[in-house]
This record gives sequence, C-alpha cells and structure tokens, in this order.
Amino acid sequence: MLAVDLHAYQEEAVDRAVERGSLLIAYEMGLGKTVIALAAIEELLEKGEVETAVIVVPANLKYQWAKSIARLTDVPTRTVTVREDGLKQEITVPTEEYCVLIDGDAKKRAGLYAKVKTLRPEYVILGYENVVNDWNYVRRIKPECIVLDECTAIKTFRAQRTRKIKRLTAPYRFGMTGTPVENGKPEELFSIMQWVDDQVLGRFDLFDKSFIVRNRFGGVQQYKNLPVLHAKLAEVMVRKTRLDDDVRPYLPEVQESIIPVVLDPKTKKAYKAISADLLAELRALGPNTGNFDLFAHYHGGDTPNENSQQGKIMSRMQALDMLLNHPDLIVMSGQQYEESQEARSRGAEKKTWPGSKYAYEVWQSGLLDEVTTSPKLDAVAAAIEDILAVPGNKVIVFSVNPDMLDLIGDRLPAGSFVTYTGRMSSAAKAYAAQRFEADPDCRVFLSSHAGAFGTDLYMANYLINYDLAWSAGKQDQINARHNRASSQFRDIYILNAITQGTTEPRKLSMLAHKRRVGSAITDGRGADEKGRIENDVQTLTQCLDAA
Repeated sequence: MLAVDLHAYQEEAVDRAVERGSLLIAYEMGLGKTVIALAAIEELLEKGEVETAVIVVPANLKYQWAKSIARLTDVPTRTVTVREDGLKQEITVPTEEYCVLIDGDAKKRAGLYAKVKTLRPEYVILGYENVVNDWNYVRRIKPECIVLDECTAIKTFRAQRTRKIKRLTAPYRFGMTGTPVENGKPEELFSIMQWVDDQVLGRFDLFDKSFIVRNRFGGVQQYKNLPVLHAKLAEVMVRKTRLDDDVRPYLPEVQESIIPVVLDPKTKKAYKAISADLLAELRALGPNTGNFDLFAHYHGGDTPNENSQQGKIMSRMQALDMLLNHPDLIVMSGQQYEESQEARSRGAEKKTWPGSKYAYEVWQSGLLDEVTTSPKLDAVAAAIEDILAVPGNKVIVFSVNPDMLDLIGDRLPAGSFVTYTGRMSSAAKAYAAQRFEADPDCRVFLSSHAGAFGTDLYMANYLINYDLAWSAGKQDQINARHNRASSQFRDIYILNAITQGTTEPRKLSMLAHKRRVGSAITDGRGADEKGRIENDVQTLTQCLDAA
C-alpha cells in the first residue's frame, strides 16, 4: 500500500495507468513520476492483477528506486551498508521478500536471480545493462508489470539495448520520462511507443510520411501535422508541465539568465583558426552538408573514424568546444592521443582509444602556446564567488567534460565542493550527493552529464551550465535538477555561460527549436496554424561564415 498522499494532479495519472494497462507517464521532471508509478503498482498488487513488477532503470538509479519503495510504500524494510571504493553508506531498502535489486558481478547476480525465482517478490529492480547482459535470466522472470524509467534509453531503433527491451513485455507497461521527445525528433518517440503500445502510431513508413518532410538527401526539412500527432499520443500518454495551473503552486519560480563571456585576443585568434578548419571540412562535405547531424555523432551510433569526412567535422567541432571551455582540454586530449598511439605501437588492443588526432595536431602546431587562460572559467568562477557570498546559497555546476570539473574545482576552496561523474562508482556518487545535501559547508556540486538523470538536488538554489548539451531533452533534465516540488527555495536560478561571437549562441537557438518541436507533440503548443514547425536556426556554415 502507498504510504504517502498523492497530489490531485498525480491521482489522475494513477487512474489512467491502472485502467489502460500501457501508458507513457510523461510528467515533467520533479512532478512525481516515481510516486505515480509506485501508486499504480501498489493498486494492481492489491487487486491481484500483478504479482511481480520489474522496474528497469539507469544503473546509477537502482538504489534510489529501492530507497523510494521503502519510503513511499508500506513494505517491510531493512538497513544495508553499501561499500565501494573505500566508501560506505547506510541506506534503508525493502526486505528481499518484497524487493530484489540486481547488482554486482555475474556470480552475485546469478544468486539474486535465483532469489527472484524462489521468493517471487513484489518488486525487481534491474539496470538497462542487466537486460542486455543477463537476458537469459531476465526473460524468465515473466512479470505482470514492467516500468521503464528514463525510457528515452530505447529511443534509438538499432541499439542492442532497444532491441532487447522491446522483447521484454507484460500486460502492464509504463514508460517514464519527462522529455519524451528528447532531441526534437518525433521519430525517437516512435521507437519508445513501439514498446508502450505499438498500435497507437502504426507502421513507421506511414508515420514518416504523415509527420516528416524530408529533403532529397533524406534529411529532415520540417515536421508537419503535429497537432494530429499530439492527439494520437494523448490516447496513451499522461502529461503535466510546470506551466499547468494545478501544478504551478507546488514548484519554485525559475529565473534563467546568461553569464556573458568575451574572448581575449589570443583565444579569439585560436578560435578563428579552428573555425576556419571546421568551415573547410563542412564545405568539403559538399551538397549533403545540411544533412550532417552533429547530435547523432556526439550521442548516437558508432563514433566515426577521425579520418573520415564526418569524423573530421566532429573532431574540429569538439576542439572548438574544448577551446571555449578551457584550452588545457585540447592539450589533454592531444596528450591522450599521443599516449594511445604509443600503446598501440606496442601491440596493445582496445575497442576505443582516448584522445583526438586533431587536438594533437593543434597542440603540436603551437597555436595554443600563448593561450594560457580561460575567459569562461574566469567568468564562472566570479559568478560562483558572488553566489556563495550570500549565506545559505548552494550551486550546481554542470559540464559535459569531467576534466573541466577538475579545473573548476581548482578555483574553489578545499572542502567546499563535491564532484559527480560517470567515472565514479555508484557508491561514490551516492556519497557525493548525500554530502552536498547534509553538509552546510559543502556548497558546490560539480557534475558531468552523468548527473542529468535522477539526481534530486532540491537543496540548491543556483544551477550554472558551464556548457550546454546538444540534446534539448538532456538540457531540460539538467535544468530540472533543483527545480523540484521538494525545493527549499521559493526562487531558483539557472545561469548559462555563453561566449559571445562564437557558435555557443547558436546552440541556444538550436535547443529552443528542438523544444518547440517537442512541445508541439507532447503539449499541443508551438506549431503554426498549419501544424508545422519550420527550422529557422542559422546553419553551422552560416554561423561560422558570419563570425
């Protein structure tokens, strides 16, 4: 039984889930998707419709889900000590008769799957990686209910993870995400809906013709008939945003602004040189330039060979990003490439090698010899100092590059911050989040994009984006880390560090366009009177030409 009271706006989602059986729970971040899913499962358990529910989550959220089940339901609980990398954390989780969490090495996981078979607990918590790696165990669980947390994990059709998940089915299926159209692409939502309810959107070829206008190269020119798509999704989706009247009273007010960054002459000279290289490679791509999808190369599919045309474009774009963040990042990447080449010459083998050949060439060329400072780091460090001058303020700083977090940390007083990255163990990340919450002297949370999903940082009132994500969905996830119904503040702030006269303002425009597409589909807002959204963002070539 659920042990907490629901808000009125959450109750309607629970009713839809129980009634329909398959549902996309698309409430925005911070509005209580977890408690909605648990309330629906608990009702189904009481009715005898469900004996076991499998909850599939990103790896770093396994223990968070176990703690939520213990806190939000009336299951018997126990205290366990999680030890990893010399750190230990005591947490309250359900007893194994009611909830089995799959974790550990292959031998330990095999024992846990045996417990699932014997105990038939009400809850089984899996990571997406478990579904792929432990398929022969997972398929034998045969649950009556499956929850996919952060279900945009299956947005890519060809991914092995997506193919496995789509074979995992049950009478009750609930997908959860606050950003169902993560990158402004309806076709990604189609993949998710194939699992939730494949009847709603039908065949992909008909979907493509109905909602996407492509150019002669096959690239997306515009999206159309978006109100029709929104109406179709309404059959199988519950959606609430912080703009809704019944939600707004529970959330803090958000103010978003820019930390303006101006390049010094030496950094600007290096920027122009790398920009010229990038522009030349874009033009070499020929008439298909408009089809180059930078997001896809950063976040989807195989990484292109750096000697290929697309690989050359990507490496130069990454170098620009690194330069604007801090020139030392290019040097680090070049050094990693040099070390990788030496290891390969000795016969070492790896699936992927760190470092960039282009970064190595820039470093060796001497272009950065006189570029020793970072205007952006100076501006952000000054902003953090101003924020911390006010007692009680806490600030989150996000950067896509974990090495950048170390450079930011070098500018902060010892003991005043924690770091949270994908390089850390689950226990180390949990310890960092716990210390930021509990220690009043720990006032800065430095996070890579590993912290974009699932981290509840309600104790902070400022968030600084040192750089922006390419995905609008991921950026919205980041921006919502402190924008919670549980926030301790009436007003919270988002500050974006943007370097003027570079490609960074264009990224803001790209994210805004992607949000318009997503909003038109999920919220029914943003399309023109004909149901279309035109892409009015300046192309990368135009942006570089204008600089």
